[in-house]
Amino acid sequence: MEQHGCRRSNLIAKLSGGKSGQNEKPRRNIGTRNAEPAQKMWSEAGIHVIAYDLPGSFGTKLSFDTETNTILIKRHKMEQANSRLCD
Repeated sequence: MEQHGCRRSNLIAKLSGGKSGQNEKPRRNIGTRNAEPAQKMWSEAGIHVIAYDLPGSFGTKLSFDTETNTILIKRHKMEQANSRLCD
């Protein structure tokens, strides 16, 4: 993006995801372990995180509309997500 004239100081980030597993012990929480490096990476890159939805107890599907620059996040309970995979 910088090669196309964008200044890093003008960039922002929104983070979503990082679902925790069912019955997962807090110290093994994969969602949190994945979210922390993502937050650190953006911070070290000098990109300001303006919003986040991390971690959670639901799976998420993120859709980004490039024409309107809007993001839609749908949350799914794990039982629902698993049943869709089996259909």
